[in-house]
Formats: sequence, structure tokens, C-alpha cells
Amino acid sequence: MQKYEVASRRYGHALFDVAKANDKIDLFLDELRNVSNILINNDELKLFLEHPSITNDEKKRVLQNIFKGKVDDEIIKLMFLLIDHDRINEIRTVYYDYKYLVYKEKGIKIAYVTTAVKMNDEEMSLLKTRLREKYSCDIEVQNIVDPEVIGGVFLKIGDRIIDGTIRGNLENMRKSLLDQYKGVKV
Repeated sequence: MQKYEVASRRYGHALFDVAKANDKIDLFLDELRNVSNILINNDELKLFLEHPSITNDEKKRVLQNIFKGKVDDEIIKLMFLLIDHDRINEIRTVYYDYKYLVYKEKGIKIAYVTTAVKMNDEEMSLLKTRLREKYSCDIEVQNIVDPEVIGGVFLKIGDRIIDGTIRGNLENMRKSLLDQYKGVKV
């Protein structure tokens, strides 16, 4: 496990503990998602926060001006802590770790569905309904588009993997043929 992953988990766990104690789990999830989106997607702000010549106090002042009154003070404290430890670029990882803990607490599973083309809303809804019935819990479906799957669906939910892709079937067929004809001379 990478050093940054361990640190991100600690921050995510600490924020989750604070959120749970103050009954702000959902609020922090929304605010942390929004803050991480802003910090990751705003190139100018991202460069500013990662610039080594700008003091941490100046970075904190700018974040305070942007977020004060718009997000909970605990989220601001988290950003300050990340700045103090030169980890502000890990805000997205902290968000994902926090989200994992929230979903675990609420019994929500995430299904990663890889397809060759983007699924439409009807397909997503149908898949979500079927997975909810199968796993008896709430499901969040995330569609990942990868043209290399050719067709079909690759599904990962928890530690279960279901490969129903044409690419996966072709690969299995190739392995089977290689195993079947291993040692046969032509």
C-alpha cells in the first residue's frame, strides 16, 4: 500500500468519526465531494495550492475566502490539515475513502459496470434494480466506458467480478484452445 493511501485513509476515517459524532455524515459527503471537485478541476487554484513558493498561510487564507460560510468548518479544517502536510492534492482520495466509509455504514454497494459504449438511463436503472434485488441493498452504478471490451458487460461489485464481455469470452476461448493444443506439433 502506498504511503499516500495510508494517510488519505487516516484523514477519511478521522473526518468520518467527526461527522458521525455530529450527525453530519451526508452533509460532509456532499461538501467534501464539491470541495474536491473545485480543487481538482480548477487548474488555476490547483496550481496555486501546489506551488512551493506560496506559504501555507497564504493558501489557507485563499481557501478561507473561498469556502467560509459555504462548507462546514470541519471541512475547512481538513483542507488546512492537508495543506500543512503537503497533501492537498490528495483531497480526491480522501473523498473516496470517506465515501467508502459512508456507504459501508449505510449498506450501499458500488457496482462498476464497464461497457463498450455509455449506458443510457433506462439501462442504468434496470441494472440498478436487478442488482438491488440480487444483493438486497442499495446500489450505486458507475458506468465506465472502454471500447476494448468490444461488447457485453464487465461488472465488479465488492469482490465479485462478472465478465460477460466479448473480449473476455474471446480471451477465455484463446486460453482454452492453447491449453487443449499444448504440446501438439503441427
